[in-house]
Amino acid sequence: MVGPIVTSGPGANGPYTFKYPSAFNALYASKHNPFINFTGTQGALANMVSDTQLTTDLASGNLANYSLIVPNQCNDMHGTGGCVSTSLFSLGDSYVAATVNLIMSSQVWKEGNNAIVITWDEDDFSDQGQLGTGCCGANPGGGHVVTIVIRNHGSDDGSNGTHIVDNTSYNHYSLLRTMEAAFRLPCLAHACDSVVPTMAPLFGGLN
Repeated sequence: MVGPIVTSGPGANGPYTFKYPSAFNALYASKHNPFINFTGTQGALANMVSDTQLTTDLASGNLANYSLIVPNQCNDMHGTGGCVSTSLFSLGDSYVAATVNLIMSSQVWKEGNNAIVITWDEDDFSDQGQLGTGCCGANPGGGHVVTIVIRNHGSDDGSNGTHIVDNTSYNHYSLLRTMEAAFRLPCLAHACDSVVPTMAPLFGGLN
């Protein structure tokens, strides 16, 4: 992405509006990469790599303890100038399937405690603005989105064909708080508000 990153002053933490390769064909946008919006990580460009690096890292076993994979806008079901709108769902499904299969077939997946989290950031807007549709006390809210957690250990790791469904009202702060707890990190913004539950049941605890 192009454009200056401000590292000091009131604009240091963004938000930034860089788009690549162009505004019309914005396959990637800076708003999808949270790391450039924090002064502590926005300079770590060597760690912000193409998702094609994942294949190499999985094969070598040299994988980060935490990875955020952001599909381009042809593969995230949004679409942009270079995508055919009628195939966006199919492209997104294929991308997720290929990425999950790549991870789960690696040796790294079989070692330690690993989890894959797949989540969306919005629904189909069919209930936008309607009371009672928001999660966790938000009225009006943004509706419900799917979040899937795949674990490599435990009774619900998928090896015996079982799965669990948790009806707790989680939101994106819940996922953030869960990651912060797992890595013993302090809370950002409202992640540790008393109304925000962690998603520990889906991860088999946070030990």
